[in-house]
Parts: sequence; structure tokens; C-alpha cells
Amino acid sequence: ALAPARRRPSAHAGAVMPMPGGATASFTDLGGLADSARILEELTSLKDAQARFEAKLDVIQQNIGAALRDTLKSESATAVPLLQGVSTQAAALFGVEQPAMTSTSSERTPADTPPQRAPGDTQVFVAPTLPLDWPRVLRKRSDLQPDVDLPTASKTASATGAPMKQGSMIQVGRKSSSSQSSLQKFASSQRDRTSLRRYMIDPSSRFHLVYSIMSFTVLVYDFTILPYLLAWEVPFDGFVKVMSLATPVFWTIDIGMNFMTGFYRGGELQMEPGMIWRAYLKSWFATDVAVVICDWTSVALVEINGEKTDGSRGLKLMRVTKLGRLMRLVGILRLCRLARILEEFAELWLTEGHRLGFKMFNLFMGILWGAHVIACLWYFVGRRAPSDTGARWIDVAGVNMDGEMLPYLETNRHYQYMVAFHWAASQIALGNSDVMPVNSLERWMYVLAMMFGFLFGSTLVSTLSAAAMDYQMMKKESTQKMKMLRRYLRENDVSTHVAMPVQKQVEQRLVEQDPLGESEVEALNLLSAPLRASLRFEIQRGCLTAHPVFRLFTSMDLEWMQTMCVQAVTFVNLRPKDQLFAAGTVAVCAHALETGELLYRQRPDSSPETDETRTLVYGGSWLCEAALWVEWTRVGKAQATTACRVLAVDGEAFFSCLSTAPMVREVAIEYCAQYHKRVVEARPPQAKWPTDLDVPGTDYPDLVVSMDPVVQATIGREALNHIIEKGGKAARKAEKWEQEVESAKAIVVVLGNGEILRLLSIVVLRVEDGQGHLFAQVGMWDGVAIKPGCYLPNIKQERGELVGEAADRLLNERLPPLRGKLALSGFT
Repeated sequence: ALAPARRRPSAHAGAVMPMPGGATASFTDLGGLADSARILEELTSLKDAQARFEAKLDVIQQNIGAALRDTLKSESATAVPLLQGVSTQAAALFGVEQPAMTSTSSERTPADTPPQRAPGDTQVFVAPTLPLDWPRVLRKRSDLQPDVDLPTASKTASATGAPMKQGSMIQVGRKSSSSQSSLQKFASSQRDRTSLRRYMIDPSSRFHLVYSIMSFTVLVYDFTILPYLLAWEVPFDGFVKVMSLATPVFWTIDIGMNFMTGFYRGGELQMEPGMIWRAYLKSWFATDVAVVICDWTSVALVEINGEKTDGSRGLKLMRVTKLGRLMRLVGILRLCRLARILEEFAELWLTEGHRLGFKMFNLFMGILWGAHVIACLWYFVGRRAPSDTGARWIDVAGVNMDGEMLPYLETNRHYQYMVAFHWAASQIALGNSDVMPVNSLERWMYVLAMMFGFLFGSTLVSTLSAAAMDYQMMKKESTQKMKMLRRYLRENDVSTHVAMPVQKQVEQRLVEQDPLGESEVEALNLLSAPLRASLRFEIQRGCLTAHPVFRLFTSMDLEWMQTMCVQAVTFVNLRPKDQLFAAGTVAVCAHALETGELLYRQRPDSSPETDETRTLVYGGSWLCEAALWVEWTRVGKAQATTACRVLAVDGEAFFSCLSTAPMVREVAIEYCAQYHKRVVEARPPQAKWPTDLDVPGTDYPDLVVSMDPVVQATIGREALNHIIEKGGKAARKAEKWEQEVESAKAIVVVLGNGEILRLLSIVVLRVEDGQGHLFAQVGMWDGVAIKPGCYLPNIKQERGELVGEAADRLLNERLPPLRGKLALSGFT
């Protein structure tokens, strides 16, 4: 009956009392029961219920009092320890004398023991869905308890110089020596191993994508301009000359780029320089070198021909010029490179629907390019090829100008090209043209062009037909679903004001495509377990490593992190108005919002808030992180406002994975201890109430500052390793910080965004009086004079010390006159 109401705080603890016959009676807040009439009167005006409750309470008091007196008379070994938990008021209420306090041993573990309350603290009723005295009664997860007192053992071994056990926190996979420190050894090996690898290019990186687009542009230019230059004798000057020099330079650089670009073998990315060099030498190196040599030879021959000045520029060595241009035709061999670039682009950056459109566009552009090449070849045959009849098509393709024929060769170059292009396009499209062949070689060219056109035309028709059929099949499935829905609504006589929203929402969601789940992709079953774990981690990496602790775990043990992603992390896809979780439910998972937007609501009946609150949650945020470290009950409701993609980290699976990684487990245990310490102390006025979105004081730097020095050193080493791998000036700074990290003089961490921080925690006290005056230090006496300087009272926060504890120490050590004269208003 008391559960739905907020009870007045009481100073009496709960207890479990033995009853006759071995039974037990559990009761809490016995002193509060004495004024139950007042409480019930506040809850309801039902006087009859109040009278019945008081009558039952009297009977219960008499029975319990008799049981207590019988227990005291028995003088059993367990009577005194049990009754010591009963308050003086409760003992007086039942008419028993409280036994003297004696020292007893407890079998409870530190994690099972509720936090100790200071004298005067009261148990608080927060909400019907939360336990009494929440969040102070929250316990750490039982499956994340230290096997040994690691910090003490570690400190002892470190102080005595004794060797540490395998897997202890003082060892992080590297040993130290007097000649060279562990970090210096690691830095040296990293420099040797990554001196060249750091310059290797990932084929899936954005830089490589930009470079591939540049290569594509140069290839299109080469494939378009080379046939034209060979057919029409275009002089090498102006833009053509600049590009004729620029393209060989680009392809020469491209050979060096290929020596630095990784590749995939057996589904695995290879970034070792030696493997990249051998693979390139065995594949495209010979072809690329041959093409580049031809490019430079062509440029050289044209330049030599241009420097010949034997009286007239019209008497150039035409044969040398033509040889140089013909050698540039070898560049057509790069056509395979163009196809590979287009395929990689489509696979990496386009959806299935866009890929179909991209394929059609490529096919169309391929037809245009084929027509362009045929047009250039048709002109070349008509102008340069031998004729067995003495006639050429260019001789009869003149233009009728008011009864007079203008010879074809006397027209401008653009008209000449368009006539040849028109003829080529008509052959591909099986159309008609006013230009006809007049010798045997031209007839052969005509027949080949028709066959080429037939092949391209049939390919285009089949591709368009397949695309149309796929589209119709997709529409048919959606139409069938809507037909069944309308029938269902009609048969069940659903009213219009309900049926219309149902149909509209289904229509909208049929248009939207949900992201594919891993179980829907059957091809993934063909992957090996390690590669599949690597794939899963790569998909989830961006969202997970945005949290600093998961970035730390990734740095410490990448293989373990990949395994954890397979066993403990799943994707949850939400559509607008879908609910992620409800208030008052036990949280077994922590959630990370990857994309989309959620609305988080708290109501007074399920949270400490007195009014309903609404908060928008955006991508990159974590919800219910506390579920990973404590036995958490949700205090709010999360609902999607847009399409969302959420990562769910199962707490039990996460901790079961920790058993295979001792180093990661020890860091997680210490992180859990500090997190739990802040959860149970998060209550006004010291801090705000904890929520599913935020627990005050649990920012990653704040937790690390309070951790054990051994764990801090481990985190610091991983941060320094991260700095060294990046190289540059920061790597030299890391070497200077090494001794400070090892001697616990400095704390260095890596945040979720990769930023490096060197931590120092200072607690500052802001003291104001009722008139707004601020208490501050304005100077310091150095023995001779006053050194001016305005500071607020502050003190360095010690390891394992909460902010409130540091503030108390500041008052006790530096501001004794203010003790007992200040009222704490809160922490920021």
C-alpha cells in the first residue's frame, strides 16, 4: 500500500528477524510505520482502510515483539548479531531491549555490501519503479568482481621489486630493462616496422578514391583524344601539347603510386611494402612501363620533329611524327584499368539501385565511345588506307552548296568529324546514313561496324529488359502486401480513422528499405571466423570506439575486441515512433546511437524528476551505459523520431568475453569500481540524479584520475603507444612523458575522438555569502612581501577520492575557520 507514494525520509534501518519455528519476517523502516495514519491520510481519504491497517499493525507489532523477546531469552549464537541491526526506536516500539554492540565478522563481499551511510542520512523513496534509497543501493554487476585484490598486490610487487605474475597489471606485454625502457624499445621497433608502411595507401581510403577519380579523368582524356589525333593530323601546340606532356608525367607518377598502394588477397588487406612490390611487379608493372615508355618516346619524337628546321615547317619528318603518335596508341591498354576503377567505385560507394543506374550510364557512355573510335577509324580508312577501286568515301561525301559541290576535305574539321560520327552511330543503331563505302577495305569496315552495332544493341536491350523485370517484381511484392492489408482491415470492420493511418504508415515503410542484417546475407556464411569477426568490428568500430573505454580496449587487444563484437554486440534498426526501451524495466544492454534521432522522456512516476522532461538524443550518444557496470533500472523511455540505427551491447555476453582477456578484464574491473562509486553518490545536492543518458562525474578523464596507479600506468602506456604510431613531434613528446607515466607523476589518456589529454584534477571551491560577495585569495606572503594573485580555494584531487571528499579535505586542511559554517549547494 505504501509503494505508490513518496514516503517521508526515515533514519531507521531494515532488518530480518527470526520467528518461532524457523520462519522469518522482513520489515523495513519500522519507525515510519508508527505514523502510518498520517501517511495513509496523505495518500487517500479512505478512513476505513486506515482503521483496518492500524488494527493489523497492532497485531503485527505484538507478534514480532513476542518473537523478539523469545529470541533474546534463547541466547542463541545468532540472536545478538541479528538484533544489532535493529534501531533503538524499533526495539522500543516492540517492547524489547536492544543488545550491546559486539564485533562480528561479515561474510558479505564488498560488492554485496550496501554503501555505508553517514549518521543522519535517510533512506529516500524516489519512485515506485525504483528501489528504496535509489541510487545508493545499486550494486555492481556480480560477474565483474576482482578475483584478487589486484591494486594491493600490484603495489606490493612493484615496491619490493618482485616479479609480477603473468597477466598482472604492471606488465603490458613488454619488459623493462636498465639499458632501455620498455616504451623506448617499443618505439624503436615501431619505427623500424612502420618506417615505410606509414606511407602505404589503403585502397579503400578517401585519398585513393580521389586519386582514382583523377586517373579516371586522365584515362577518359587519353581514350578520347588519341584516336582523334591519329585520324586527323592535329598539330601539337597549345592545349594539346600541354596535355601531351602532362599525361606521361601523370602515368610515370602512377607507377610509383602503385608501388605504395595495398591490395586484397584472399579477402585480406595486404599493406606490407615487400608484398605490395612483388604483387605489382608480377601483374601490371610491365604493361605500365611499356605504355609510359611509348608515351615519352612519342613526346620525344614529336619534339625532335618540331626542332627540324631545314627551310620550312611544312617539310617535317612526317613518318617520325606518325610513329610517335602510333606509339601513344598503346595507352589503350589502360582500358582494363578504367574498368577496374569503375567497378571498385560502384562496389564501395553505390547502393544496389544506384548501381543499376550507374551500369546503364556506363553502357551508354561505352556506346558513345565506341562510336567515336569507329568514326575516327572510318575517317582514317577513307583518308589514308589504300583503295583497290581508286575511289574513297571522302571523295563523294561533299556538300551541295546551291548547285555546287563543296569537297568534304575543304570543310572544317568539326564538320568532318560529325559526318564520320554520324556514319558510326548509324551502324551501331542499325540506322541509315548518306555515306556509303566505295572500295573493298571500306566495305570490310562497314560490315564490322554493323556487327559491332548488333552486339551493342542486343546487349542494351537485354540489360534494359532485365532492369524493367526487376522493377516490376519489386512493385508486385509491395502491391500484394497492400492488397492483403486492405482485405484484413475490411474483413475486421476497422473504422476509417484507424484504417487510414495504418495504410499510410505501411505504404511509407514499404518504400523505405531497412538496412540488411547479417543473417540476411548468405554469402557471409562463406567467410572464415576471423575474417567475419574483422568485418563485424569494422562495421561497428566507428560507433564503439567513439567511447574512450572501448577505444582503450581496442588498443590493448584488437582480436578480443573483434570477438566481443561478434558475441555481445548487435544492431537494432528503428523506424519513426518505434520504442527502444521503456521506463521501469531492468536494463541488460547498453545502447549506442549510430545514426538518427531519439526522444528520451522522464516522468515523475518512474524517475526522480518532479516534472516530465524531454531530451533529444543524436547520433554518437550512449544510452544506459550504467547497465554495463551496475544492476540498472531504466528511469526513462526512449522512442525514435527518425529512422535510427542503434548498437546494443549485451552486459552478460560482454563480461563473459572478458574472461579470455585478463589485461582488459582488470582495467574493466577498475573502471567499474569507479563508475559504481559515482553512481551511488549521484543525488542532490551534491549532484544531479543519474539518468539513462548521463551519470554525473563519470566522464572518462574523471574516472581515470581516480583509478589505481597501476591501471593509470597501463592506460598511459596505451596512450603513448598511440602517439608514437602517429609519428612526428608528438612521438618525441611521448618519450619524454614515459618516465612520468611510469612513476605515476602524469596521467595520459586518449579520448573517443583520438585527442590526447594529460590529466590533472583540481577541485575548486566557490564560496559566496548572501550578498553575492565571493571568497577568494588575493595574494601570498613569501616571507618578505605579499605576492599578488587572485585564486579561488582549490586542492588537488587524490586517487580514488570523490569530489565531495576532496572539498571536505580542502576545508579541513586549508580553511579550518570555515568548517561548519558553509552550506553545500551543489557540484558543477
